[in-house]
Amino acid sequence: MKTKKIGLIGGPGSGKTILAHQICAELRKQNKDARVVLEYATEYIRDYGPPCSTFDQLIIFLEQTEAEQKWKGYCEYLISESPPFLVCCYAQILKEIIIKTDGEKKHQYLIRKLYAWARENSIPSFDLIIFLPPVWKLQKDKIRTQTSSKQMKDISRIIKSFLVYEQIKHKAIGAKDDKKRIHQAMQFIKHI
Repeated sequence: MKTKKIGLIGGPGSGKTILAHQICAELRKQNKDARVVLEYATEYIRDYGPPCSTFDQLIIFLEQTEAEQKWKGYCEYLISESPPFLVCCYAQILKEIIIKTDGEKKHQYLIRKLYAWARENSIPSFDLIIFLPPVWKLQKDKIRTQTSSKQMKDISRIIKSFLVYEQIKHKAIGAKDDKKRIHQAMQFIKHI
């Protein structure tokens, strides 16, 4: 069975988790076998703290990739709430922290490797990539490391710039209302 992979990409507060589950529910209403792969970075941060080294970024990339691979061929639709290539963006966002931990040389090596893996394997594996701008207010919890709504918007802008710069074909959700967002997403999915 060919699994259609849908990647939701956006910064914190963009509603990736909610939309992933809504898409899955809508597809199941249509008698489609759909699964959601949650963001491994959230689990990693909960268990080990914020990623601040080359090793952290690499583990997140590999674990997210492995979680997606487990379902390949076993369901019709796979919705990833955080495609592995998103790590490329966070490795750049966290550059100063990673350089303090590992040094410039290791960071540059990581970036080159992550980008190569993303271009060769991760990005081409998706049938549809949907960019989500931030819509939710900042919520303080033990997982998120962002401290302000401005920081959330900055991260979102960096992610969008990455998609454009790397010429990654994607669709963007413009609606902020949940019903309109799911409607837009389902329209995009209809054409894959």
